[in-house]
Amino acid sequence: MDYIVLAVSFLILQASIAESYKYKSLAGSHLEFPSFTPPALETSGMHSRYYVLPLATLDESDQKWTHAFPVDYCDIFAVTVFAEDPNSFTLKFVLPSGAEVSANKVVDEKLGYGSAGLYPCRTFLFDDPVPSVGEWSVTVSNSDSSTYPVTASLIASFYPSDLILQAFVPAENLIAGKSVDIIALLPTLVGLQDTVNSTRSVAAVDDAVTTVYLPDGTEKIIKMERGSGKSLLNIKSGTSASDLYASFEAPIPGIYKNLVQVDGVLSDGVKFIRSLWYVFTVAHRSIELAGDVRGSLRTHEISNRDIIDFDIDVKWDGSQLSYRAFAQVWGRGEKDEEVPVAWMSGLVDVQTRKYCLFNCHYIHMQLDSRWLELANAKPPLTLKSVTLEELKAFITLSKSDRVEVTADDGLMQWSPTSVSEECIEIDWEMKEGYNPYRMKKENITETGKILLLHGYCAGSNAFLLEYFDDYLLFEDYGKNYLHDEYARKAYDFAIENDATSFSVFGHSQGGAVSLHLYTYYQTGLDAAAENGRLVQSIGTPYLGCPLAGLLAFLGDLFGIGCGLNEDLTYDGAERWHSKIPVDKKAEVYYYTTQYPKDAPLLQRFCLLVAQLVLSPDNDGITEVSKGILPGGNLIENTQGECHIGGMQYPSQMNNIDRSKDVNSKAAR
Repeated sequence: MDYIVLAVSFLILQASIAESYKYKSLAGSHLEFPSFTPPALETSGMHSRYYVLPLATLDESDQKWTHAFPVDYCDIFAVTVFAEDPNSFTLKFVLPSGAEVSANKVVDEKLGYGSAGLYPCRTFLFDDPVPSVGEWSVTVSNSDSSTYPVTASLIASFYPSDLILQAFVPAENLIAGKSVDIIALLPTLVGLQDTVNSTRSVAAVDDAVTTVYLPDGTEKIIKMERGSGKSLLNIKSGTSASDLYASFEAPIPGIYKNLVQVDGVLSDGVKFIRSLWYVFTVAHRSIELAGDVRGSLRTHEISNRDIIDFDIDVKWDGSQLSYRAFAQVWGRGEKDEEVPVAWMSGLVDVQTRKYCLFNCHYIHMQLDSRWLELANAKPPLTLKSVTLEELKAFITLSKSDRVEVTADDGLMQWSPTSVSEECIEIDWEMKEGYNPYRMKKENITETGKILLLHGYCAGSNAFLLEYFDDYLLFEDYGKNYLHDEYARKAYDFAIENDATSFSVFGHSQGGAVSLHLYTYYQTGLDAAAENGRLVQSIGTPYLGCPLAGLLAFLGDLFGIGCGLNEDLTYDGAERWHSKIPVDKKAEVYYYTTQYPKDAPLLQRFCLLVAQLVLSPDNDGITEVSKGILPGGNLIENTQGECHIGGMQYPSQMNNIDRSKDVNSKAAR
């Protein structure tokens, strides 16, 4: 009886989703195969020029906390205190000489992606004279004993510094029950940040450990070993590296927080220490390719195009319904040789065959037969590089290098016509399947809208609404949605507001969500006029943001913030972006901003504490290098503007001329 109830519930859920969300059946030329290669490991790793001190906890019996650590070569040394009330803490610093020293500058700030989840912090800066090299100590006390016990997290930053710790987690085995590798890289650089000794390098790594915090709260402390032996990293020419690794079995799915710490000695005897927060997701394998693919030919009931249907059998546990799928399609040429035809991709829902007892679950993909015409190919067909990804951090759950397609009689008898390749025009129906919004475009007479999407954890509206015409403002503040979750909410919002034709302007994560919505869903975006910009964005970390690990740790510690968003990490963003087609990215017009490059050093930041973690050139949240969308259209990188209000320079959202320009250029 329980099985019957479960089956009926699933069918109801499946029907409701199928009715609510219309996916695109994406496809493209085989010449684009290389654009879908998995992200290189070295582009998605984290980097650090900071050291995370042990937690400082004060209580009635222990009202002071002292910790000593090495400071190596840098122009600016900073210690940042994160706490519920960082101003209540007093810090005393002692130099290697034994003398006490006061900070040259103290800066109070709040760190976070959006205004709804900000972490208060206080940073103590030492820059004049240049910080002494050697062992420093810091003593922490709290002026308000009535608040005991109290906890503070301290981070020491070395800026600028070429001694940067990097860490990488290969994506191949991010599945519960599999062994996960953590790789750390400490470059043995020639010419570290020092004008006196230009030949200094790393002489030895004394200790390297990684502490893994599992989703259930348990911890694993693992000593890192030398040399992964996997040749996974491409190092810049002219450098060598110390490669450290650790492996552990990830027993359960969820979010894993990982603290890597490495200390050692430079060639001149100076000690150093670096640590790095790294957050990654381990998935539950809810689906697997079963090995069989059934192909059939049909004529579309409206467009009359010949469509090839692929029903791909899967083993499925019912815990998730929707996935992202990808496959290359290959056929046979005139001499029966194997030839590439096209790629196909899109979001898919698991379907169940009626009156079936075994091997009942499958996903459906389709391809316009004109792709075979264009390649002068015919059946039998083969699918290659078939992948199924979950929609949370886009981790590959199942992959098959090659699957032969079992074709029905109609498909096996199909063959290319005598039409020449030059006569086949690649149109939208070939690239995304039949789309009723595209068909409605010519019949829409009213002016379209512009949909405004805010970023992750936004606390309130930041758009200058008075400069936008016929806008739809999406408002769901203080929330943490993954890209696909957010896209579905935007989809629903557009439907509820009868937006039959619209373009999108997104801030921060809202830009990535706009691209996701346009890529995978049939919406009024597809009915907008062709003489304007479909997707516009500002401050969007298309390739991720390195603050995710630190903010996840602080959120656990102090219970504030909106939680981790896996799609905004370097890893998750790179995996998401790796399957976005080039023609969709080409419709994105985006802006980036940053602090003024020519400002004095201590004014060359939007948010000081973020500057000590981010790569140079950033808006306080988004690094300019990670805000670049490969294949998109960068309009301008403006200096002197920051991600949100409350930073050292005005918010990027307060630019009146840009708001007017976005409004006037929007496709309607």
